[in-house]
Amino acid sequence: MENLTTDIDANFVKQVEELFSLDLFLKVIEIVDEKIHEIKNSEFNLKLIILKANALAELGNIEEAIAFLSTSNSYVANILRETFINELKEIQNLYPPPFVKEKYENYLMWLKLNNAEIQKCKIVFYSPNYRGINSSKKIEANEVLMKIPLKLIITENMGRETSIGKKIIENNIALHYDFASFCTLFHLEELFKIDSYWKPYLDMLPQDFSNFPIFYNEEEKRMLLGTGINDSSQIIMKFCKTEYEKIKEVAPEIDKFGFDKYIQMYMLMCSRMFSLDIKPKSLAATVPFADMCNYNYSNINQTSWEWNNTDNMFCVMAKRNISRNQPIFESYGEKSHFNFLLYYGFIDQSVFKSKVILELPVPLNQYSERKKFYFNLSDSDICRFKFYNIEYNGRNKRNISNLRFYFYENDPDKLIEMKDNKWISSGDKNPKNMLIINPISFENEMKVISTIYNFIQKSIKELDKNCINEETELERSDISFNLRNILLLRKYQRNTFQYLTELCVAEENFLRLEKSEREKLVKTSLSKFSDYLAPLLNL
Repeated sequence: MENLTTDIDANFVKQVEELFSLDLFLKVIEIVDEKIHEIKNSEFNLKLIILKANALAELGNIEEAIAFLSTSNSYVANILRETFINELKEIQNLYPPPFVKEKYENYLMWLKLNNAEIQKCKIVFYSPNYRGINSSKKIEANEVLMKIPLKLIITENMGRETSIGKKIIENNIALHYDFASFCTLFHLEELFKIDSYWKPYLDMLPQDFSNFPIFYNEEEKRMLLGTGINDSSQIIMKFCKTEYEKIKEVAPEIDKFGFDKYIQMYMLMCSRMFSLDIKPKSLAATVPFADMCNYNYSNINQTSWEWNNTDNMFCVMAKRNISRNQPIFESYGEKSHFNFLLYYGFIDQSVFKSKVILELPVPLNQYSERKKFYFNLSDSDICRFKFYNIEYNGRNKRNISNLRFYFYENDPDKLIEMKDNKWISSGDKNPKNMLIINPISFENEMKVISTIYNFIQKSIKELDKNCINEETELERSDISFNLRNILLLRKYQRNTFQYLTELCVAEENFLRLEKSEREKLVKTSLSKFSDYLAPLLNL
C-alpha cells in the first residue's frame, strides 16, 4: 500500500510538471493547492511547494512566491526563497525611475488601447538613459511576442505627406537618404504638436544623444583619431546641414525645429528604423515597443521579426526558448563595430567584423568624370574604399578591384570591356562596388598595395598620438560608456590594420617572387592570403 501511494504521488508530480511545461501555471496552482491539503508526506509536500512557488514566479507574482516558500522550513525551500528574493531586487532595480513613470504608464496604455499585443515582455530600465525589453515569463520557441498594428507605425511615406515633405517633392529637392529624412520630418512635426496621436510614443524616445560620435565632445573626438569615425561623422553632419538648408529655401518653416533638433532626430532614426515589406514596396519605419529591443550578436538568432501583410501587423517571434527576466534581442543586421558606433552609438563585443575606410580624391585627368560615374559619385569628389579584418563577402577583394580601376590611367571604358573583367551580379550595371577587375599590371598592383599600406601606417600613427593602451584601459571599472566604446573601436581598428598590413606585405613579397615560386606558394596554400595571391600569378 505504501508503494502504491508513492507511485500515485510520483504520477501526480509528473502531471504537474507537464502542466508547468505547457505554461498552465494557474492550473498548476489550483491542483497543487488541492493536493497539499490531502496529504501529509513532508517530502512530497516539499515538491509541491517548489512547483507552486515556481508557478507563482512565472506569473510574475514573485512576492507571493516568497511568502509561500516561507511556509516550509526545508533547506531546498529556503534556497529557492533566497533566489526569488534576489530576483525580486533585480526586477525592482529595472523599474522605471520616478521621473518617467507616468510617461511609461501612458505609453503602455496607449499601446493597449490601439490593439498592440504584447506577450510575456516588459520594458526595463538598466539605467535612466538605457532601456530595453525583458521577458516577464518563460518564453517557448515559436511564440509570438509582439504584434504591432499598422496604425501605430510611422513610415517614410508619412513624412512625404507632411507640408514640408510635399514641398520637398514638388521642388525636386535631392536628399542624401530620403527615407531617413522623411521619417525625421514626420517625427519632428508630431513632436511639436501638443495633441499628437503619437505623443505617448514620442515621450518615450531617448532625450540624450551624447553616445553618438557625431555629438562627442572634443576630448572624445581627439581619442578617436586614427579610427576614421570622425571623418564619417563630419560627412553626415555636412550632408545633413546641406539638405537642411536646401529644404529651408522652399520650406522656411523647418526652422521651427532648428538644425540641432533635425540632426538629433536624424541620428535617432538611423538607429531605430526597420525596413518593412509593406506592399507594394519596402518602407523605412519606426515601430513602437519593438524598437526598444537591444542588439547582441551572440543572441542574433534569439528572435525574428517580419511584416505580416495579411493582418497588417509587425510581428516578433521567439526562435528559441527564453528564460524569465532575460533581455529580448532583435537583429539589426550584420554590421561592423565602426557602423554600430557611428549609427547606433554603441559597440557590441560579440560582433567579429571591423571596418576601416580609405578615402582618395578622384584623379584629376581627362577620365575624371567617367571614373566619378563608375564610382557612383554624384555630389562628391572623394572615393571611399572599405576594408575589413576578414574576407567579408568578397568586400576586400572588391575594393582592391576598385583601387585597380582607380589607378588605371587609360580609358576606363576599355578596361571595363575587357573579357576577364565582369560584373559580379549578372546584368546589374550599378557601378557602385559591383565591378570585379583582375590584376592589370605589376605597376598598377604595386600602387594598390602601397596605397593601402601607407594609409594603414598613417592611421596607426594617428592612433598612437594619444599614447593609450586600449587593453589596460578597458580593465578599469570606472570608465564611462563613451570611453569604453572609444577604446573598443581603437582596439578593433588596430587589429584590422594589423590584418591589412600582413596582407600588403604578403602581396608585395609574392609579386617579387619568380613565377615558379608563386605557383608553388598558391598550390600548397602556405599563405592565409592564398585567395588574394592566386589572381597575381601572371603579373
